Order: sequence, then C-alpha cells, then structure tokens
Amino acid sequence: MMCSCTGHNAPVLDFVWFEQFVASGDRSGLVKLWDTNHATNIGTLKGHKGHITAMCAVPDPSGGSQLVLTGAQDGCLRIWDLRQKLNTLTLQAHPGGAVNDIGITARREVPLCVTTGADGRVLVLEPRSNFRVVHELGPMLTDDFFYSLLVLDQVAFLGVGRGNVLCLDLQTGDIKYTLSGGENAIRCLGACASSLVAAGDDGNAVIFDF
Repeated sequence: MMCSCTGHNAPVLDFVWFEQFVASGDRSGLVKLWDTNHATNIGTLKGHKGHITAMCAVPDPSGGSQLVLTGAQDGCLRIWDLRQKLNTLTLQAHPGGAVNDIGITARREVPLCVTTGADGRVLVLEPRSNFRVVHELGPMLTDDFFYSLLVLDQVAFLGVGRGNVLCLDLQTGDIKYTLSGGENAIRCLGACASSLVAAGDDGNAVIFDF
C-alpha cells in the first residue's frame, strides 16, 4: 500500500481521479477532495441531501478550473470548481428521484453531459453554456429503471431493467436503436473501438460488434 486517505465518516460510494486530485462522495452526502501527491484531505464539499449516487469529472483542455459533477438522492446535479472549492451551479436535474448516472463526452469539440435519474428521465446538457438542457427524454422513454450509462462521443448507451440497451443519438436526442443484452437488468456497459459489452443480473456478458 502506497498511502491511505482517511477522513470520511460514512461509506464511500463513488470517486473520480484526475490530475493530482481525487474527489470522493459518501453516503452522508459529503464530497471530500484529496491531494494524491501527499495523501491529504484538502477540502470538504457540502450541499447534497442524501447519498452521493454519481460523480463525473469534466475535462478542461485549456488547463483552467477543474470541474466535478455530483448527483445524489436529492435529485440535484451540483457543479463544483475544485480549485476554488466552490459549488458554482446547482440544477434540479431529476426532482423526486436520485441521479442514477452522469457521463460526459471526451473528444467532441463541444462536450455534452448526460444524466439519468430515478424519475425515468434522461438529460443531455451543454457544460460550456452553463449546463443548459439540449435534449430531455422521458419519463415515457422506458417503463423501466436506468441501471447503467455509457457516454461516447456521438451516442450514449442506456442499460435498463429488462435486458435492453438503448442507443441515444446525442446530436438529435433520438433513440437510434435498441439492443437485447440479456434477460434482466443491464448493470455494466463498456466499449472499445469495435465492440460494445453489456452485462447484468442474468450473469452473462454480451458483446455487440459496432
């Protein structure tokens, strides 16, 4: 073991690692910021009510302020400037239910952020325009629960409870197609240049050729 970062008083549910920082979110709703070079806690970010349920780092090619997005049981999406240790924006993204997942495109000229929630909705947001909503889908998109999310540059894949994987076109906001990935909830999604992998509660992994 190289080092140990201690400071949470509740179970850690998610974390993101970037540059020399780690941000970790716990069951009490706190987010702690760590300096990985010295294994020290350099800040505590407060604001959420309920468990931290999702986290995502926003890449900044300009080298400016590093942003982290957090979602929680309160349905809020909070945007944090970690260099200033400030909550710069709060969105009532999924009122009435937890934020399930957050993802962001990596190589688009204009990055897009995708969130899913227990309210059955999917939001596509534009970070460079103060996280304005570009597309909103649901809650009639599916009569099932969103269990997983994978965001690529042009599309996002959504894993739902009855074994289906939905492909969302981020440009148009339309569902391009639906894949059958198993019999039960799709909890894991991954991809490489040529393939998509879906796995879930039926104990199987299904590989699709792009």
